[in-house]
Amino acid sequence: MKKLSLFAVLGLLAACTDGGTPSGAYGRPDGLRPGGNPQTNPNSSITQMTTITEKTVNGRVAAGLAEYPGATTSDNYLAVAEMVFDLGNLGDDADPDIVRQAMYIVSPELYSACKDNPTSGCISWWRAKGNNESLFNENIKDLQSQLQVLTPDMVEFAAPDATLKFSVDENTGKITGITVSTGADSSMKFDRGTGNTFTNDVATLTYDSYKPNSDQPLTYADFGMYKIEYNNGITPSRYAPFAGGYNDKKIAVANIETDMSFRGRAVGVATNGTDTVNLDGGATLHFYKNTARSGLNAQFNNWYTVNIQQSATDDTNATFTFFESGDRDIEGPKLSNINDAGVPNGTGTMNVGYYGNGNTPIEAAGIAHFEEGIENGVKLDLSFGVKKLNN
Repeated sequence: MKKLSLFAVLGLLAACTDGGTPSGAYGRPDGLRPGGNPQTNPNSSITQMTTITEKTVNGRVAAGLAEYPGATTSDNYLAVAEMVFDLGNLGDDADPDIVRQAMYIVSPELYSACKDNPTSGCISWWRAKGNNESLFNENIKDLQSQLQVLTPDMVEFAAPDATLKFSVDENTGKITGITVSTGADSSMKFDRGTGNTFTNDVATLTYDSYKPNSDQPLTYADFGMYKIEYNNGITPSRYAPFAGGYNDKKIAVANIETDMSFRGRAVGVATNGTDTVNLDGGATLHFYKNTARSGLNAQFNNWYTVNIQQSATDDTNATFTFFESGDRDIEGPKLSNINDAGVPNGTGTMNVGYYGNGNTPIEAAGIAHFEEGIENGVKLDLSFGVKKLNN
């Protein structure tokens, strides 16, 4: 009987449970667990960022090896999943039994060709035949969305003068708390409360995650605003943007293969110490392959349009240009040197992360900071999340 790959196994399961109409790549919906049921996110009330636990990966490997002709053991499922992504660069000490199982999950044809010689040399020989290279790369890219453990505690979110990091239940991946660190020896830990709130004895933290648009959340990253309110009614509250994503899904700008455009949302706050305005508007991000730099344009109904351009490749320094657009009223703090000629108003910083599988980002997230540099000058902090445009 013909052996089935993980794609076919999950595709058949999907067809059996959804009325027989497979969808998505290789005849199965993305994010499908063995058994044909979409994976639920235990953290959806806090973040839409994907959660994939070790238990989920083990189940998917088990499904992919259901008709494997050799011996398997559940103790090795995570090792098999990791080996899938090492097949293109096998080490001399690779366990041949684990290699065989990984080859089978990627392609039963690869397994048949190299089961008696599970080495990088045989894999390279097979990939060079016909359309196998394209098949191999597409299957690996697709499996990256299925067989990598991703839990929110793996992400360190950047915020102005702080970082945020979740803690999770190691078995379920469910968020149990959050820690805000403002220095090497300064941190506040909060336990998960109700909804998107976290509490401790002195304060409550509200974590507001945003979607780039109404129907497209980020998959491998998150952005938004968080607020800390103190119980004593005296200590000033803290309200600031954050952004970050999974390092295993972050794509180096040097590896992005073409110019790309993204669209989504920017949120943040502008202040001059005595006056403050909260910002929420549309954002467009461009990646320029020739220079490997990024440019962001953010438009707000109640404040200036902000254009930010990275100064150099892999450099956080950026130029900021502000425009008064149309007849909108500028609420809150006013900049002192606005112009209509597109002359930059000053420099600041912008950090951008691109996320996806392979070398093609599906989304990006980041933060930006600007200070006017004069007494009582405007200070701006933004976070943004964007999805790739189909251009």
